[in-house]
Amino acid sequence: MFSAKKRDTKKGSSIDRCARCGACLAFCPVYQVSLMERFSPRGKNYLLRSGKIKRRQKLIKETVTACLQCGACTSLCSSGSDVSALIRRTRQDESYFQSLPPSLFGAWERLGQERSLKAVSFLERLSPVLKDFTGRINLSERPFLEHLGFYAERHAGQRVLSSYQKGVDRPRILFFTGCVQNYVYPEIASKIASLFAWDITIPKDQTCCGLAAYSQGAMKQARRFAEKNLAIFSKADFDIIITGCASCAHMIRKWPVLFDEGSGIQETARQASERVLELSQFVLKYDFSEIDGQAFDKISVQIPCHQRFGLGAPESPILALKKILGKGCQISDKGLGCCGFGGTFSIFNPEISKKIFKSNIARHFSSFTFNKTSKVVTTCSGCLLRLRQGLKREEGAPEACHLVDIMVSDQESKES
Repeated sequence: MFSAKKRDTKKGSSIDRCARCGACLAFCPVYQVSLMERFSPRGKNYLLRSGKIKRRQKLIKETVTACLQCGACTSLCSSGSDVSALIRRTRQDESYFQSLPPSLFGAWERLGQERSLKAVSFLERLSPVLKDFTGRINLSERPFLEHLGFYAERHAGQRVLSSYQKGVDRPRILFFTGCVQNYVYPEIASKIASLFAWDITIPKDQTCCGLAAYSQGAMKQARRFAEKNLAIFSKADFDIIITGCASCAHMIRKWPVLFDEGSGIQETARQASERVLELSQFVLKYDFSEIDGQAFDKISVQIPCHQRFGLGAPESPILALKKILGKGCQISDKGLGCCGFGGTFSIFNPEISKKIFKSNIARHFSSFTFNKTSKVVTTCSGCLLRLRQGLKREEGAPEACHLVDIMVSDQESKES
């Protein structure tokens, strides 16, 4: 299979291009709140590539763990250095640097999402860290993919985006929900489906996109997630993959790098990666009429890191909101930055995560007064988890919601 090690460690590769210029210090969320050189991308690069430093020590492990895998340093490095890949490779090669064992992701893939969640519920009794994390997440009693009929009925009669791309045949859509929208926020997935009157393909057996495994260097497990989804997708006829999560869209874009170059499955993965659109990108690509009847005073937009750096579409959520709401709403032109979630990052680096949230999100609302029609909008399921948890603790801060919550109000949901 494809060897990331051969690609990333050969002479002249992207990993050893670091010029130690320090430009990354201005973009790394972890360095910005810690101001510690070893937590900067160039600091991590030096520590991991230096032959003079004993690698297997607590300090180095702490440094490697403290990486959001947000992609900021990689995307903005003028030398083309890829420190994110170096950290993934280090985690892949040496179990000492793994925050979570790859076998955990393998179990998720083998058991399936439902049984894996039951296993997590058991393990959280043994792990204070895991218990603290899962204690902040309320799983829905009705996962979206297992209760499609319930949610279709609940949003029956919802307004439909029938006006997009007038005069052009409607594309066939496959909906990828992602884990969080399936198990934690099924209402969001339901609202997205309702935009198209449920006239879309929703594979019930779809599974995790593999981002958590990929970020932890568990490439074998990430590859299995991709393979399973691609096999399921191959049974459907579709032109576009839509997802309501920028992080899932980013990972689907990454699927081709998990396979051997020139292989048939890499070509299949490439085709899928070229068809995926995060919801705000879809709104901008097709011609929509403004949405009537929504009353909002102020909207701040949090731009997820994977939206900004992974998809390269930082303006997409703001432009999409302006397009669907028109001029009747005050929308901030400056998007909020990293929320500090980073999946497993927030589990093992809770204090740094809180500092990032305080610096990039909370402090922006400390001197403003908001009313009930004010919202903080995001396009990532993980960011939404972090925003809803964090903003509850900030007095007077607006509520966080997903882009589709602006497009489809709760009042229009039909209770069954």
